[in-house]
Amino acid sequence: MTVRPATEADLAALLALDHACTGTPHWSEPLWRDTLTSGRIVLLAEQAQQLAGFVVAHLIAGVATLESIAVLPDLRNTGIGRRLAEAALQYARTQGAEAMELEVRASNTAALQLYRGLGFLEQGRRGNYYAAPAEDAVLMGLSLVNRQAATAKV
Repeated sequence: MTVRPATEADLAALLALDHACTGTPHWSEPLWRDTLTSGRIVLLAEQAQQLAGFVVAHLIAGVATLESIAVLPDLRNTGIGRRLAEAALQYARTQGAEAMELEVRASNTAALQLYRGLGFLEQGRRGNYYAAPAEDAVLMGLSLVNRQAATAKV
């Protein structure tokens, strides 16, 4: 499996991937086009020359936000999501981010387990943030400064 930056040439495949993944916001073509050209990072996981997942992140004022991450349903629990999240973290570090934040559905136990395994900590909740069904968002964050310092000591 490889992880690479997406380009505008990936737009059609990215739209198909987004719509094949449950739990994603299913962005429109104009929104994806804007995402690909707006300075956000979109990374794609490819396996056997097929798109398997994506991650979207952006950086503002030293804080990276993991906006969306998705893996095809039949390829979940194979390490692709973790690899995408790690690639987004690495991107954030190389861009000088001091922290990464995200929000996730409270019922998404697989994602919560992934993020906790990467060192993210719960920072709060937004009540009834999600619709269909109504559900809280768990707000999580990870200090990249402390993590870099801890890594440097090893």
